[in-house]
Amino acid sequence: MRKIYTTFFSLLFCSAITAQEFLLFDNYDGATETVTSGAATVNDGIIIGLKDLDIVNNFFTQGFTEIYMFAGLDTENGTFDGAPMQTDLANQLELGIIDSNANTPANTYTGFINLSELFTNVADGTEVYGVNLKFQNANADGGNNETVELYIDLVDAELRGMTLGTPNAIANTFDVKYFNNSLNIANYQGSVNISAYDLNGRELVRTEATVSSNTQLQLDLPSQQIVILQVYTDLGIRKTLKVITQ
Repeated sequence: MRKIYTTFFSLLFCSAITAQEFLLFDNYDGATETVTSGAATVNDGIIIGLKDLDIVNNFFTQGFTEIYMFAGLDTENGTFDGAPMQTDLANQLELGIIDSNANTPANTYTGFINLSELFTNVADGTEVYGVNLKFQNANADGGNNETVELYIDLVDAELRGMTLGTPNAIANTFDVKYFNNSLNIANYQGSVNISAYDLNGRELVRTEATVSSNTQLQLDLPSQQIVILQVYTDLGIRKTLKVITQ
């Protein structure tokens, strides 16, 4: 794995199916930092967090209930491969505050992302070593409206490598939706593994099912909560959903 900085801190939540990690930039005070993944690659869903200690001087988050992650992949092609324009907030991960009051320090933000689904403009098979990033508030105009450059050191992997060799017709038509507390899996026949996590990385559900064509599954999930659903097929196809349960 390519190393950019020297310090790191990570919280690890692993499942037998894939790495589900909470990668936290803890107690941010304006210094550069690396968070090192224990198992996750660019193809895995991860929860990214930032705890901003000062909320005014080093990174202005006072009063902001969400921040954004401007990021690019660390590849052989460059350190910010696939990055959008820094002012293009619509194509950046939005992290929501988990504290009750955004006006008193510290402010902690979390967000779920599967990087392989965000960086669709980077070619399949590209070797990915990590992620270079800056967090920024909605002003997106530099200064203390953004952090210094930070780094997530991932396990090296080929981008979207899990689906290499999978028949394109199956991968392109496989569909997963969540509606009325029901998980609907369409255009697939075979075995699937299903996992559900809250935004702190705690596993809520893990189950395996055999599906055929169009299948509806009921999951025992807590109500009125943001949940990350991950579905993996026996052919290596994966889908990730962020849902709000009823």
